[in-house]
Amino acid sequence: MEFDDFPPKLPLWPDTMTAAARQQTDVRNEAFNQAMDQVSANTPWRFSHGSLFNVDNGWYMANLPELAYQKGVLMRLSYKPAALDPLYWDIAGLTVDANASLPFRNQVPFATKGPCHYAYIGQDISSVQTLAKLTLDWTDKWFGLNQARLDINDMFHRLGNLSFAPKDDRTLAICLSILQGDLTTAADLAKAGEANLYADESVGVFFGGNEAARPSIFEKTRHWLVNEQRKRLRLVK
Repeated sequence: MEFDDFPPKLPLWPDTMTAAARQQTDVRNEAFNQAMDQVSANTPWRFSHGSLFNVDNGWYMANLPELAYQKGVLMRLSYKPAALDPLYWDIAGLTVDANASLPFRNQVPFATKGPCHYAYIGQDISSVQTLAKLTLDWTDKWFGLNQARLDINDMFHRLGNLSFAPKDDRTLAICLSILQGDLTTAADLAKAGEANLYADESVGVFFGGNEAARPSIFEKTRHWLVNEQRKRLRLVK
């Protein structure tokens, strides 16, 4: 998975804060969220539950802006095909409202994790209203300048060597392959992922129940692919 380097000189929060300082921070964060909601109104972007997001031309683009200490904002941008998460949920056997989930697709643990880009902007600005407008403009401009990244092939190649990749990267590669109609590559990735399931300490398993018994996302993928092949055979007949 691609992660741009964290920007330098990001101001550090104090190790300890007084109750008054914490309350002031909460008030400032709430004011920033309200300002983000206001500046994004009547634009293609929506702000909800701390996430600024937009779905355009089949792509989900998002930013999780976070106020830095006293001045500036940390940008956490991510992107992926809008069809990626619904496919993932279908494979996993989850029922999720695609529209209601939009604010959370770059936050929740059961969403696929696409490439991320970090930046620190407004280093000399403390006004939350000014920072909110800057966040919206900067996010819109960044995605406008990086349209070439919004490509499934580009995303797949950025994953690099998947032989020893963590579960998140292999799961992303599987879903991207399926979206491209390449079920053979998806099956090969799922088989390799399942073979290395316990060799990869970060892979884990999927959801709930007895940890030793519950199926991995790779096992679920293999079953999903078998059912998909059967559906296609029925259509051919």
